[in-house]
Amino acid sequence: MTEADARRVFHDMLALCDVLGRDVREACIEAGVPAAMLDRIMRDHAAATAATTRCIMDPAVMPVTGPAPRRGRGQQPGFLCLGQKLTGLPMIVWVMQSTAANGSPYLRVQCDHSPAPRADGSARVSLEVPAAQIDGPPMAPADFLPLAAFIRTNRGALLEHWNRGASTMRLLRRLVPLR
Repeated sequence: MTEADARRVFHDMLALCDVLGRDVREACIEAGVPAAMLDRIMRDHAAATAATTRCIMDPAVMPVTGPAPRRGRGQQPGFLCLGQKLTGLPMIVWVMQSTAANGSPYLRVQCDHSPAPRADGSARVSLEVPAAQIDGPPMAPADFLPLAAFIRTNRGALLEHWNRGASTMRLLRRLVPLR
């Protein structure tokens, strides 16, 4: 089994075990993932999740400033910052959950390769297949093509989160970074 196959099995098992209440490590070993490879994958995943959690907890990051539809008692929906380690992309990706006013599912993408999250200068990209840029600064093909592959790979998890069917932690567990 290649490491890429093992990573896919691991991320599939994360979602499945979350629903069934099973131990992820045990399920991956039963699926044929070598223990040493699994340990490395689990360490990488834990580090990426921890980095993203730090990003989420940063009050300067959540919620993103800028125009957003109002909801509830004047609250604005927040964007979740997905760092470069979690996505495997050279740029930061922002996801959110749907509201009545924000239409079709999309991501916000920071158009530069800075590791520091910034809300300005971001592009909106649809979660449709094939992905399409909706607005914002034009993205270079070298940035857009890997982003489209990330969307294709993670579309189910991203849409489940968008439709409020998955918590933030469930989304983070299900994401498969590009390698």
